[in-house]
Amino acid sequence: KYYLRVDKGWYIRRGAKKQIVDRLAKLAYYVHEDDVLKLPPIRHYVKACPMTGVQRRMYEKVLTEWEVQLRNGDTFDVDHTIVQLSKLKQIASGFIYDQEKKAHYIKSRKLKLLMSLLHDNDELGRKKKVVVWASHTAEIEAILCEAKKQGIRSVGFYGSNRRKKLEARKRFRDYADIRLFVGQVDSGVGMNELIVADTAVYYSNSFKVVSRQQSLRRIRRKGTRAKVITYIDLVTEKTVDRHVLQSVETKMALASFILDAIKRGVPIRSLLT
Repeated sequence: KYYLRVDKGWYIRRGAKKQIVDRLAKLAYYVHEDDVLKLPPIRHYVKACPMTGVQRRMYEKVLTEWEVQLRNGDTFDVDHTIVQLSKLKQIASGFIYDQEKKAHYIKSRKLKLLMSLLHDNDELGRKKKVVVWASHTAEIEAILCEAKKQGIRSVGFYGSNRRKKLEARKRFRDYADIRLFVGQVDSGVGMNELIVADTAVYYSNSFKVVSRQQSLRRIRRKGTRAKVITYIDLVTEKTVDRHVLQSVETKMALASFILDAIKRGVPIRSLLT
């Protein structure tokens, strides 16, 4: 009714935009969670670290020559922009996947930054429970390994085993000595168990806005007892980290602007024309 199939794509029909806008204006109704729940205020800040020499050389090679050169001497080409962006994002977090999806770790200051925050009493050193979100399995496993070395008890939430994931959530909630919950940010299931924490650290961000929105609500939801909820983003300077974060925040701000306008009774048509 509203779209026209052309070759392999779908395009909006001429004149259909107004019909869609008018229909949405009749159906859309929005209530913000802060209007119906008494939720604590949010504190958000960014912590940055520079690239190591190894990171910088690998990053520049992928950026300018579209080629990945591993420490063992193996090389492979990056043939698409989206693949290039993904590889740059991986390097910024201290690893890179080869063509067989095997992780190759690179010396990085981001993991050291996270651990220093967890030990620093002026930062997270006094926090009994902390949630860490990451995009890739390689990041999660590196964090869990380093936490174990430093005597920080932790659980990992990743992979396809539902039983193990459910067990990790319950252990984080029920065991006082388990301080760290390290999970995949794209995990879309509800997690009421995480409200025992009042701080979430983003080791890396997903490109998906919905993943950011859902993960933000894991520790700030009904049942939260904290006085303030803290979110911290870790970024590697002069990399795509900052751009990914800004992109996600911009899209979230736009969505919030539109939803708030609907709440105030502003016609959707006026926002789109």
